[in-house]
Amino acid sequence: MYRACDFEPELPLPPAQLSEMDDVLVTSTRHFTPQALRLFLKCTRFITLGLAKVASEWWRRGDPVASGFAECLAVRTELKKSLAISDIMRTRLERFPARHRKHYTPEERFKILVLMKTYGLTSTEVARIFLIDAQTISRWQREALKEPESNTNRTILEVSQGAS
Repeated sequence: MYRACDFEPELPLPPAQLSEMDDVLVTSTRHFTPQALRLFLKCTRFITLGLAKVASEWWRRGDPVASGFAECLAVRTELKKSLAISDIMRTRLERFPARHRKHYTPEERFKILVLMKTYGLTSTEVARIFLIDAQTISRWQREALKEPESNTNRTILEVSQGAS
């Protein structure tokens, strides 16, 4: 058995290996029988509920380290959920040819530019994330700085002023 800290219950595997297990299981589900797949989905739900129960018990202890660990577990779980949703949506969008995808609204463009600057991402990284050309991102930046009175940029500026 593995014990990471004094407040942590005994786990059959180190936490890093536990988080890798679900990725391994999901990649092999295509060979499951319908009954095995139903069982897999039930087990996945029970494991999640079990982790939530353990986290809530840690939280109630009042120990700052245990509470911090519980909060970290909750945030990590939420992050994994968000990443899974994002991956599914991205995969779906990639199936559409670029010319058939909807254009980003001025508000979305502004949010993308803010995200890029906030996290120090390059135009190439942002373009890959949002399935657009890097030159498009550069153009949005130039337009926002050069022509703040244009229709599109006026909307971006209004959104940014309303957010502050």
